[in-house]
Amino acid sequence: MTRSTSSLGLSKNNQRSTRPSSKSVSSSSSRSHSPKPLKSPTINFYSFNPINRDLNDILRNFVDELCDVFIKARQDGKNEAQTVVIIANFTSSKDQELSQIYDWLLNNTHKDKYKTLLGYFYDQGVATKRNQRKAYCLYLSAAKKGYPIAEDLLGDCYYSGQGTTRDRDMAFEWYQKAANNGSTGSQFSLGICYAFGEGTSKDVNKAFQCYKKSANGGNASGMNELGYCYEVGIGTRKDNRKAFLLFEQAAKGGNPPGQHNLASCYEEGKGTEEDLDKAIYWYKMSADNGHEVAKQRVQSLLNLISYHPHIEDSLSSKGVDMNLLNNQIGELNLNA
Repeated sequence: MTRSTSSLGLSKNNQRSTRPSSKSVSSSSSRSHSPKPLKSPTINFYSFNPINRDLNDILRNFVDELCDVFIKARQDGKNEAQTVVIIANFTSSKDQELSQIYDWLLNNTHKDKYKTLLGYFYDQGVATKRNQRKAYCLYLSAAKKGYPIAEDLLGDCYYSGQGTTRDRDMAFEWYQKAANNGSTGSQFSLGICYAFGEGTSKDVNKAFQCYKKSANGGNASGMNELGYCYEVGIGTRKDNRKAFLLFEQAAKGGNPPGQHNLASCYEEGKGTEEDLDKAIYWYKMSADNGHEVAKQRVQSLLNLISYHPHIEDSLSSKGVDMNLLNNQIGELNLNA
């Protein structure tokens, strides 16, 4: 059986996202709906014009909210694609424009959270051309001041060699700092480093403990990896039931590998009762979130539907559009 393990060990950018824990990095805020900003192709945010001052205040309040949303996505273990969508959807829901937020951030890097968000815009090409060197420099500046999300992202840069020279020792060092400052994502990353002996000595017991701390902090990537530990017996005894429950938590948290692993549990009846329709449902959820192995598994399992007519009825009752699903499989066949 093929299990989906962590992205850092296989394909880091597919899952990291990147994370609250006992030492929370942020506090969630709830503000009233921001009024739509005045349209202006060029804005001098430091002008004494009262209209521009009002606009600057509006944008500052919105960016403060956006920073909270960004931090939560990282703490929850969302991957990069999911985080970018969260940023875009939140911005749109408040009738703001990403290009204007980018312009505002360029003029307001006096706070570490603004600097880090701007770095992420460069990192992922949000409202600007992708520039990982600029992202690295912004992360480094904020990380040196002890900002945990920047420390975590800087660790990613060193781990993958994005914007700087690849250095697993430096990655491990920054992950440690971020984890000590409350980053659940860096707890997950430390687990990967210990599990594979990257930047430190291999220690599966420490890896297990790091995954546990990450999962307890609400990080879906940590939940998935902890589930894998229980399934295989890494740093702990095997326990299929605990593995299933952790995969379920990760899956409901939107983690694509966790969704794949939950589907596999349902398919094989591991830690739960065998349920082929639930397996197909979760494989599809994982595939929709970009998990390549899940896409292949959906294609294989759909061939079984013709032998089990009740499965299609059950999937339809869960809101799955079988026509759309079959069309997607057809597209996969064409692209194969």
